[in-house]
Amino acid sequence: MLQGGQQSCIFQGFKSSKPDLMMPYVVHVLQLIDVVFKDKNGDEGVTKAAVAVMGDLVDVLGPNVSIMLFKDRMLFHTEILGECFRSGDAQLKETATWTQGMLGRVLVS
Repeated sequence: MLQGGQQSCIFQGFKSSKPDLMMPYVVHVLQLIDVVFKDKNGDEGVTKAAVAVMGDLVDVLGPNVSIMLFKDRMLFHTEILGECFRSGDAQLKETATWTQGMLGRVLVS
């Protein structure tokens, strides 16, 4: 998993050019995030990066991310964001808040 803002640069690079190129990989990226979330020995920095990647995917793909992609994972993203909000790490909470906003924007539209 890339650290810091590196993952953001990769995904944001697709935003203005061809975001549809990311679609075949979205499910796999979400599966990776799920694995990171389930690793109870994991580092909060890695969790923060995983949550940021989820938000970046939604931001980059916008309406292209259908409810179908999150339908089966609804509990997954609710669980990971809930855990982030319970964390004592202010940056993790901030990242989770941003990701939740990105998800809300897509799921409402």
